[in-house]
Amino acid sequence: MLQQRGPWKYTHFLMLKLAKSLKIGLNFPYITPKNIDIVYVVHQKDSGALNRSINSLNLIKNIKINNIFIISNNVAHIRTLIKDHRVIFIDEIDVVDFSIDHYPYPLESALPNRSGWLFQQFLKLGWSIQSESENYIVIDADTYFIKPISFFDHRDRFIFFGVEEWWPPYFAAFNLLFNERPPALWSRVAHMMIFNKKNVLRMFAELESIHQVPWHEAIAKTRSLSSHACFSEYETYANWMLLRNPKQCSVRPSYNTNANNPKLNNNCKNFNSISSHSYL
Repeated sequence: MLQQRGPWKYTHFLMLKLAKSLKIGLNFPYITPKNIDIVYVVHQKDSGALNRSINSLNLIKNIKINNIFIISNNVAHIRTLIKDHRVIFIDEIDVVDFSIDHYPYPLESALPNRSGWLFQQFLKLGWSIQSESENYIVIDADTYFIKPISFFDHRDRFIFFGVEEWWPPYFAAFNLLFNERPPALWSRVAHMMIFNKKNVLRMFAELESIHQVPWHEAIAKTRSLSSHACFSEYETYANWMLLRNPKQCSVRPSYNTNANNPKLNNNCKNFNSISSHSYL
C-alpha cells in the first residue's frame, strides 16, 4: 500500500528501513521504574502462546508490574493454562457495558465474522475506564520478548513503535473519527502499546463531543463494513497522542518478527520480540 502514502511518506518508510538496518533504538537506557499493569485480551486460538509471553515480561525494562490482567470470553479455559500468581482473570463482559453482538458485522463467505475482531479492540481501549493503574501495557497474546525493551525513553516519554506495514483504512478511520488527518508517518500496529488511562479517557471525551454518542458507538458508526480491517486501536490512540500530546511521545522502530521468519535462528540479536501469529 505504499503507493497510497505519496512520495513524502514513502521517504519516511525508507528512513525507517535505514534506521532498522543501523539498529537505531534497539537498546534502551535505564530510568526509574514505574508501576504499571500488563493487559492481554485473549482469544482461545492464541492461549497456547500466552505462557511464553508472560514468562518474558521480565525483559520489559523500567517498570514494576502491579498486576497481569487476562481478559477473555473463556476464562475457565485460560485459567487451566496459566499458573502465574500475578495473573487476574477478567471476563470480557465485565470490561465494557455491551457484548460482542452489539456491533455485528455482516457474514462473509470468504472471511470469518469480524465482530469479535472489532470487539477485542474495544476491550483494550475500554480497560482504561476501570484501570487502577495510571498506565497499562497491552500485549498481543501471541507475542513474546527475547531482548530487553522499554515503553519509556530517557525523558520519560511514552514510546510508540513504528513498523513498515501501512494500511490506509486505519488512517481513513482516524480522519472520520476526529475530522483531522493522522500525523503518523510510520504505522504503530506493532503488537503492543502503552496506554495512559487519563489520555484514553480524554480521547473518549473528544469522540463523544464530536459525534454525540458513546465513544464505542462513534467508532462503530464510522467503521467500514466492506474493508476486512477498518479500525485499529493502536493506530488510533498513537495518532491521537501525536496530535494532542506530542511532547509525551517518542517514536522508535519496532524490532519484531514473526516466528516463521527463516532468518530468525541466525538473527535473534536483531529483534526484541517475536510474534507467533496463528494465521501463519
